[in-house]
Amino acid sequence: MSASNSPAPVGERVELAIERPVAGGWMLARHNGRIVLIAGAIPGETVRARIGRVERGVAFAKVDAILTPSADRRVPPFDPACGGGVYAHIRPDAQAAIKRDVILDGLRRGGGVEWTAPLEVRASPEAGYRLRARLHVSDRRIGFFREGTHTLCDAGPSAQLDAGTLDAVTRFVAAHPRLALEAVEVSENLGGDQRALLLHEDRQHSRPGRPTAPVAALVDGITGASMSRGGRLLTIAGVPEVSDPIAAIVDGATGDARLRRHAASFFQANRYLLGALASAVVAAVPEGPAVAGLEDAVRPDFFKGVATVVAKLFIQVAPDIAVFGEKDYQQLRVVGRMVRDLDLPLKVVGAPTVREPDGLAMSSRNGYLTPDERAVAPTLYRVLTLCAQKIAQGRSIAAISAEGREAIERAGFVLDYIEARHAETLMPVKSIEDGPVRLLVAAKLGKTRLIDNVKVAPRSS
Repeated sequence: MSASNSPAPVGERVELAIERPVAGGWMLARHNGRIVLIAGAIPGETVRARIGRVERGVAFAKVDAILTPSADRRVPPFDPACGGGVYAHIRPDAQAAIKRDVILDGLRRGGGVEWTAPLEVRASPEAGYRLRARLHVSDRRIGFFREGTHTLCDAGPSAQLDAGTLDAVTRFVAAHPRLALEAVEVSENLGGDQRALLLHEDRQHSRPGRPTAPVAALVDGITGASMSRGGRLLTIAGVPEVSDPIAAIVDGATGDARLRRHAASFFQANRYLLGALASAVVAAVPEGPAVAGLEDAVRPDFFKGVATVVAKLFIQVAPDIAVFGEKDYQQLRVVGRMVRDLDLPLKVVGAPTVREPDGLAMSSRNGYLTPDERAVAPTLYRVLTLCAQKIAQGRSIAAISAEGREAIERAGFVLDYIEARHAETLMPVKSIEDGPVRLLVAAKLGKTRLIDNVKVAPRSS
């Protein structure tokens, strides 16, 4: 590599013309034909910047002086290094356009997709939008870490969290000086009337001989607190989760189903945009497994919540493979359909149902069965497998389903459904020839609701 096109050395000040935005809040420029990623600039500007580091031939720099400022530049409302404000120096409407360019660039370079359809980037109010944050603790003070350091900075000026949230967490930490904490994760619901904390102990300074579950009184504005210890989540006060009605999140949703998340859940949602995102995800899969008339008939809007939460998880974690149990077969198909419809780059795999020696599908719900009910419970699987065998032999699905319904109810169950459905779409089938076929059942035994399903083997020729 010749000196003329080598990256500028660390510490050197260079003049740069900003070309375009890239992921991570960086802007791209070139010096001597080499790429420089620069923070604190705007496309179209000319700046003087100092090279901070060079990695794999790419230089990283920060702005020292703005030589030709953009009309979209503003004075940052807070210190951009405290709270990840990489676009804080850019007017909000211009931020939306820049983020759109970053998304299109990512699709093109990362996925080989030339997106030509309209792509809306919706803006959010700048204050109070975060529903979750990790706040570090030092000398009973809370805040963010300044970017690239372990230096505490005041989270208040960024206004990302509601002011009442910061006040409540501050008062909780001050009220418990005996809790040696290094960080507090706070989650709140949309209305801000539920706030749950996950406490992280400072192992180096925690007190010896502390009890297994410390006692902590709640303060006004905090509705629950928990702590992670020894790989377990321990509830130490109140309710350690927050919730919102699905009807308040998804357009057109009805019923009283709620989206619940523990303070430990990575539910990094924007208060003002969650509804739009959730509704868009639901609208993308308006029919199919989510409205098959099985579990959705008993739990309206449940799978809308499932699709929303799982889509957010997949987008944030970007897994290659996701494994879901076949026991909740409708959920497995809903997630698979969502992944396909949204073109998410992962594979959804079904894990076979694990059973007790007598055939009962393993479930935490089984613990609610009385001894007498537990003795009866395997009947559900026995009837299901017998019906599946008869259907595989070419017997009438309607007739065999009626036999199964009678046998299940005779055993003492209150039946919700026993249905033969197409194994992929969950649409009703009339015969084994319409397959592949899955036989699904849900019924209550006493106060416990059980679900199960089995594959119907293809009819042998």
